[in-house]
Amino acid sequence: MGLIEGLGLDSGQGRPRSDLKSQRGRFPRDTEERQIVGNLNRQRQRVLELHGLHQLASGPLDDLLNAVQRFVERTLRVPCGFGQIERHQSYRRRNRLHERMLRMERIGFIGLGIMGVPMVANLLRAGYVTTVWNRSQAGIDACATLGAAAARSPRAVAEASDVLITIVTDSADVQSVLVEREDAAIGGLAAGSVVIDMSTISPSVTRLLAAQLADRGVAMLDAPVSGGDTGAKAGTLSIMVGGDAAVLERCRPVLESMGSTITHCGPTGAGQTVKLCNQVAIAGALLGVCEALSLADKSGVDPERMLDAISAGAAGSWQLTNLGPKIADGDFAPGFMVKLMQKDLRLALEAGGDVQQPLPNTSLVRQLYYQLEASGLGDEGTQALARVVAGLGRPLPGA
Repeated sequence: MGLIEGLGLDSGQGRPRSDLKSQRGRFPRDTEERQIVGNLNRQRQRVLELHGLHQLASGPLDDLLNAVQRFVERTLRVPCGFGQIERHQSYRRRNRLHERMLRMERIGFIGLGIMGVPMVANLLRAGYVTTVWNRSQAGIDACATLGAAAARSPRAVAEASDVLITIVTDSADVQSVLVEREDAAIGGLAAGSVVIDMSTISPSVTRLLAAQLADRGVAMLDAPVSGGDTGAKAGTLSIMVGGDAAVLERCRPVLESMGSTITHCGPTGAGQTVKLCNQVAIAGALLGVCEALSLADKSGVDPERMLDAISAGAAGSWQLTNLGPKIADGDFAPGFMVKLMQKDLRLALEAGGDVQQPLPNTSLVRQLYYQLEASGLGDEGTQALARVVAGLGRPLPGA
């Protein structure tokens, strides 16, 4: 593949290749456009790396073309005619998609579990050059197969990124990969870059990390998600964002590649607080679903018929519609694990303690989940709460 062809230009006039245009002379703005951007971006990156120009991968179009002109003229010792582009203002207007592609943020991604891998897949599908790292190799291999670049450390990911995304288990894990490890990301983050933490962690730890990063000229958004692995795969996550509004607008296209609802909740830490409110509401709703199913079953009513009867009424909820049938079928495979919900409920209770707000229902659900963990069922889905609720109505062993 030649250098000029690799950039998506014909060899003589710097015009867009005709096969990238629709019949109406404009680039489509839907799935086809995303595919075009992705293909161009990956092709451009390979060509730039091949010819030693990869440091210009996110620069403006004119800078890139000037660099290409210098390279070709130095190598072939003949003029290549790129100067004509300066006289073609219509070229720039017709090629905003190509120029936008050249200016897309480079993405780093740390945390490649049940949520991270499909989120990386959606970033790649949207055309973002993405570099990944994970504590275990399986997630790295899965993303490399999709087209992501693998890095050897959090710092190496940061060095290759304009926007660094983390989605790991708990507050301590985020602190470790960002600032505490010897090869932590903070050592590779350039001034002007952005960290987006999409984990669910303590709001107070979030504010501490944001202050540490700000000292290095790095902005931070806390952007935890809701929607589970289903939403991660479909790119329909709900994303709750805390941080500066201008930084959010810069990163909005990145977030829109992974989620369908993006809400600015307030200053740093507000996204985490809203996510904990989300978990508190889920805990209460799920407990009600489990109690209703147990009551129907012990009363001799078909649980599935009960679900059909009440789902369309005032009792309807996401938990009832999506997890109710799984409970009725005895399906406790995780969309979101018990042990992770326990972590979130702990954080919610800590946040409640910080502002002296009692959360009695949250405390009760957390106590019930302890029974599952004590039985070695912490890796089951949160709907396994139904096991404990059903067991409350059974005779005690030996009675």
